[in-house]
Amino acid sequence: MMRGLLLALALQAAPAAAQEDPDARLREAAEAYVALPANRQAMDAMMAPDMVLSPLRAGLPPNLAQDQERLAQATAIIVDEVQAMRPQMEAAMIEAAVGTFALAQIEAMLAFHSAPEGRARDARWPARCPVS
Repeated sequence: MMRGLLLALALQAAPAAAQEDPDARLREAAEAYVALPANRQAMDAMMAPDMVLSPLRAGLPPNLAQDQERLAQATAIIVDEVQAMRPQMEAAMIEAAVGTFALAQIEAMLAFHSAPEGRARDARWPARCPVS
């Protein structure tokens, strides 16, 4: 309830220019959608060290796979690099939403995720999501 109220207030508190400019309103709605906790959790899961590294580990030469110190160093570097890409990934998600959905569709998604049904779905989804 509180999250829905805060989201509604945030959308209503958009600058006057954005309220007059449909493109700005669409972009702000897309930003709010990407910032939803469920979407942030999905991004966290996709960028988790095990998720990022598991395909890489499968192809490691045996000498590196057994060298725990070098593997830990490589893991730290890769995880840092992937995390550094997060702002660009979020920007790409916003652009994709702007290019894919109409304002009314994004507003409907925001309303759903703010409603009890959407929050219940979001609470259950990570447990069933293959990336978590």
